[in-house]
Amino acid sequence: MSKKVITREEWERKLKDVKISKKDMNKLVMNFLVTEGYVDAAEKFWIESGTEPDIDLATITDRMAVKKALQSGNVEDAIEKVNDLNPTILDTNPQLYFHLQQQRLIELIRSGNVEEALEFAQEELAPRGEENQNFLEELERTVALLAFDDVKNCPYGELLDVSQRLKTASELNAAILTSQSHEKDPKLPTLLKMLIWAQNQLDEKAVYPRINDITAAVLEDPATHTILWANIPLPLLPVGGSALVVLQLPSNRVDSNPTPDCRPPPAPFSSSPAPDFPGMCRPPPREIAAEGFSGFHFLAS
Repeated sequence: MSKKVITREEWERKLKDVKISKKDMNKLVMNFLVTEGYVDAAEKFWIESGTEPDIDLATITDRMAVKKALQSGNVEDAIEKVNDLNPTILDTNPQLYFHLQQQRLIELIRSGNVEEALEFAQEELAPRGEENQNFLEELERTVALLAFDDVKNCPYGELLDVSQRLKTASELNAAILTSQSHEKDPKLPTLLKMLIWAQNQLDEKAVYPRINDITAAVLEDPATHTILWANIPLPLLPVGGSALVVLQLPSNRVDSNPTPDCRPPPAPFSSSPAPDFPGMCRPPPREIAAEGFSGFHFLAS
């Protein structure tokens, strides 16, 4: 059964039928600026578009000061600032408070203060671990860092990564927003996720002008789409080894029922280049011309 082919012209006609007001678009932009803490940009956008933010912009500055302190590793300063902003935030969120204290322990370990780290873990975190099994497991993972000489390359080294600070800072930022009766997550990223999900669903039924580069938001010509991933047997390859091949078929060769040797690409990949599957595709891609196809890529193992 062939997939339906939707031309660019037909697709653009359908898009024009969808009416979105400029006011709604401006609200979407303001929501992103406010939630993510871009106070200067929010002020300028307010002046230029007339879109009033649904939150006092002065509170954004305070919230970003808390977030910045935590991202720089100054957990005590972040806790002090958030208590000045709203002391009930940490009192009513034991998980957040534990994660802040856990981050403080991580910073002590990072700086090499072993004795202080052990004392802090025993006095501040251990009692909370006794009350909550999840807290206990997280505490054990964190304290385990002290058992390794090279902590950055140990099994729990990701706790020392900057991403751990960002994770905790995001959790605290969300809690502050919630306390201010504001959405904790911006709407724009959620809409982009919905777009990707919708395209993945539509990929199963039709060939259409797809947006592959979200940042550019350019419709791709549906004339060529990657629809088949196949393991090509060893004798058919021009070099030794097995390979994972991405076949790019013209729209007039679309086949929704590939041969048994082919399989659909694993989510979220649905277009070339092929992802680098660990243990299967190690060298960089090499391109080879194939008669009857617009081209294909393979990664020799």
